Amino acid sequence: MVFMRFECQMHLKLRALNFGEMYFILNKRYGIGINFAFCKVDERYLYIPRYIFEKQTKNHIFLPLCLFNKTYCHYNVLLLNTHTRTMERFDPVDMTKYKYLDTLLHSFCNNNGYKYIYNRYRGPQWMEMMEVDETMNCGFWVLMYLEERIRNINKTQKMFMNNWMKKIGEIGFHKTMCNYKSIVLNEISISINIDYNSLCDKVCDGMTNILDYYIYN
Repeated sequence: MVFMRFECQMHLKLRALNFGEMYFILNKRYGIGINFAFCKVDERYLYIPRYIFEKQTKNHIFLPLCLFNKTYCHYNVLLLNTHTRTMERFDPVDMTKYKYLDTLLHSFCNNNGYKYIYNRYRGPQWMEMMEVDETMNCGFWVLMYLEERIRNINKTQKMFMNNWMKKIGEIGFHKTMCNYKSIVLNEISISINIDYNSLCDKVCDGMTNILDYYIYN
């Protein structure tokens, strides 16, 4: 889980990644656009920006997917392979939840000539919470997943997840996250000219402009 802002977070494990920070890191590392996909959990609506199918020049497109209810949002990520025309979803906590979301994503993929790939698993943040109770590290787990997944893109998601989870488990899920989180937060802190709250506002404003989105319900 991750709340919109981070100013009030008192403990490092509850220090979330806001939308502006997520966009900054993804844009810096991969050059993605500012648009996010988002799903209104209570209303069962899925919004996916149209731009992802325009002027494609890369084999892989990363699309942050935010799941909202009335009190919080939770980061997932969609990875589109424009060469194989497949799309996979990663949920850092629990891929057995939000079954209707998989149905919506199936519809989206079918309508755009893609195959939707997903696997049932309990993710690394779930295992981390088994070690230290509640955390708000979903955004950081998404970033780590993308880094490792790109290095192993020729493997199936199921094979990759099995190997990755085993590797992290040998070190410890929370210990691994603490080390990775410090790297990301340092990368954010040294970029002193970036106004992350303004970026966050821009992303949120973009989410409300539904005319630029495919809508599924």
